[in-house]
Amino acid sequence: MTLAGIVSHEIDHRRMKVIPMASVYTFVDFYGADSTGSVVSTDALRAAIVAAGVGGTLFFYPKATYLVDGSLWPKEGQRWVMNGATIKRTNGISDTISANVAINDTTVSVNTPSAFRVGMGINISDGANVDSYTPQIIGITGSVLTVFPAFTRAFTAGDTIFSACRMVNVPSDGTISNVKISHGIFDGNRANNTVNARWEAFGTIGFWAGSNNAISDCYIDNSVGDGILTGGVDTKVERNYVRYSGTAAIHLAAPGCSNVGVKDNVLLFSNINTLAEAGREEGTVTWSNNVVDVTVSGNYIEGSRTAAFGGMGDDGGYGALITNNTVLNCGLLLDLQYGVNTPITQTLAAGELTSVGLVATINSVGIGASATVGHKILINGVDQAEYNGHFIPTSVTADSISFTFRGSATAIATGTIKVLLVAVTPNDITFSNNKCYDCGTINVRYLGTSYSDATAADRINFKDNTFVNCNADIRMSRGVHFTGNVWLWEAGAPPAPVGGFIQFNACQNCSVDDLTMEGGAHGVRVIPTTGSKNISIKVALLINQQFTGVYIESGGDTWAGIVVRDSLASGTKAIAAGLKGFRSDVSGVRFINCHVSASAAIAAGFYFKDVATGVIVQSCSSILKSTGLVLETAGTATGVVIHDMVTNSAMTLVGTNDLNANVIVTP
Repeated sequence: MTLAGIVSHEIDHRRMKVIPMASVYTFVDFYGADSTGSVVSTDALRAAIVAAGVGGTLFFYPKATYLVDGSLWPKEGQRWVMNGATIKRTNGISDTISANVAINDTTVSVNTPSAFRVGMGINISDGANVDSYTPQIIGITGSVLTVFPAFTRAFTAGDTIFSACRMVNVPSDGTISNVKISHGIFDGNRANNTVNARWEAFGTIGFWAGSNNAISDCYIDNSVGDGILTGGVDTKVERNYVRYSGTAAIHLAAPGCSNVGVKDNVLLFSNINTLAEAGREEGTVTWSNNVVDVTVSGNYIEGSRTAAFGGMGDDGGYGALITNNTVLNCGLLLDLQYGVNTPITQTLAAGELTSVGLVATINSVGIGASATVGHKILINGVDQAEYNGHFIPTSVTADSISFTFRGSATAIATGTIKVLLVAVTPNDITFSNNKCYDCGTINVRYLGTSYSDATAADRINFKDNTFVNCNADIRMSRGVHFTGNVWLWEAGAPPAPVGGFIQFNACQNCSVDDLTMEGGAHGVRVIPTTGSKNISIKVALLINQQFTGVYIESGGDTWAGIVVRDSLASGTKAIAAGLKGFRSDVSGVRFINCHVSASAAIAAGFYFKDVATGVIVQSCSSILKSTGLVLETAGTATGVVIHDMVTNSAMTLVGTNDLNANVIVTP
């Protein structure tokens, strides 16, 4: 039943605004929905959605509660005016299946059919995995449940069947767009759905595809899985309050997802479930399936057990802008780990690769325990495009992936299948103007064995952020730049990482041009490994480091093009030095216009041990009571130059040195 010509209002309880509502709407209670929360209203709400039709407005009774045990599917262009009403997941039920289930089956036998009803969403678990989809019961005959869609995994008698669904679900076929949901409360009832916590089986809001969909001004609480999963193009996730999510608060997913805006949300205490429980653990805001060009801005994020921002490696992140967020008390700040391109081959039996699927396992993939990757499939050398985008991981560990490929219904003749798992290199990521407190590490890390130009991340920028009790670990990457940031390690905080605020390991073409680093172990630490070169370091003020302001470490292959300039190390408690180059085979390391003052350094303001060719110390000063500069060169050292060096204490020079006449010593 549709009411027309009546003017009503929608109340935003959090902001106490009164918003004029459309004059034509469909009132869900007229279709049997129980607003007291005493009776399951799944079917009634579905009927109201159908009645509202394409472009319709769905109206919920203010502050009512509606119970659901299956997914609600909005129609194209619908607007849901929820008036502070609550949609709540019912308490979970479970049983065991009494017969085996094969891939593509649409029926399942259960021991207690009375526990189920037509319209309910279900899933099955073998103890480690669940079905990739969450089918709906469309019929019950005796002990046999008929479901849609078909199962994509095989299960064995005795496995657990349980109620499950994504409460609101825009399908992945891209046919539904322009859906707007606002001012609602969604209760995932996690405390009473404890049989299984896999992210595939549970979620609260799912916008898998389409364009111009939006969820705004909603309160999403106690999700078993993701709070909001969003794909599609130009989707908006704005001004929501998402709390106590089993996995991600906001999961950016689905192939083709782009230009999504995640703005001005409050995201609290996510990733409560462990990897073993949920099947994934990445971040409060998580990227997957090659999502690109997402803006995450103005959000308040607190209390993630894992990362604040995760999955930005093999799973996507290209073109992400993360700006003006406040982040507090997370296990990691940003987790950007990416893997390797891994080809595999498998000989096919006749007709083996069909719509039923090809099951395979890849060993030693080295892409991490929760990664999924892009892929291409070639059979007898021909690209099988219809299978691309149908990579379904069924078991993922640190060194292997078991998966099923689904494709067309046409059987493939006998031949050789070659699958290339494509590690998506994360590029063009900007992290700017964020305020981050007690959030652990920024991980930018290639998971292969050595640096490679072909796979290294590039154009990743951290600009004008404030980092308190945070640090960055950059490994086997290039084009990672820190500009205008302030770093502080507070007294009384947990011990600072040995790597210091920023650590580069086997990196190329990276730079630091930051304002202040105060406290911590080291300011910037550079670790030499194969492929390292062209690192520029500039920190206007290094204060009170426990060890060294800038530390170029010993060991590994030859460094080239390392420049430390325009930096002041003040008050360092350095065991070794305020600024230090400690290498057995340094080449082309330069300290220009750097100064050390008020240091308690035991060894020196500047300390070089076993240096080799091309070391330059230019226009620097060391105002210390201890040794101003220690230079110990290797026996074959050449081209070591120190000039315009000012120190009020002794310089210790060992080995062959070329000292410019302008060195000034004022003991």
